[in-house]
Amino acid sequence: MSTIQQHNESEINRLFFDMENELMHRIRVQLDMDDINFTHEMSKNIEIENTTKEHILALTSPYAKPVEYGLPAGNRVNYDALRNWVKKKLGVSDEELDTVTSKIFNKIRVKGIKPKRPVKKAIKAMIHNDKSPVRRKLPIKKKSRFSKVLKKVSKYVKKAYKTTKKVYKVTKQIYKSSKVRRSY
Repeated sequence: MSTIQQHNESEINRLFFDMENELMHRIRVQLDMDDINFTHEMSKNIEIENTTKEHILALTSPYAKPVEYGLPAGNRVNYDALRNWVKKKLGVSDEELDTVTSKIFNKIRVKGIKPKRPVKKAIKAMIHNDKSPVRRKLPIKKKSRFSKVLKKVSKYVKKAYKTTKKVYKVTKQIYKSSKVRRSY
């Protein structure tokens, strides 16, 4: 092997190493931005496996797959792990812990878990060379009670207007038909 080939291979390996480290960093930042990394277990369990032909970055946490791809309805999660998470994350008292955990457990069983896609977001940010990670969407502000009532009233007004239009058309047709009968 010539020295040029050796130099090129070392540069390519350095490039892969830099890309792996950059992606690991972006994934960790994205996990924190999306408020997923509460226990820091996912960011601690990012591993890199390098072979001669492949460079694999793997999230080995048992929660990585449901967080990235979601969990369809009908699946059950580990109740004890969920209970520990509820206690740490939500700070629920011991008396309410089982109640809150069972409600969340049942909601996951019925509705599933939506995918968060932190790895995909980190890869996209890296491809587009974004300096900041992809931010999560801000929650939509709840509408005020007045705006909800106003929306309901406007629906009723529109409905009444449509009904009035129909009544007007029918009345017009009746009036025309009564004129026609009088002429005979």
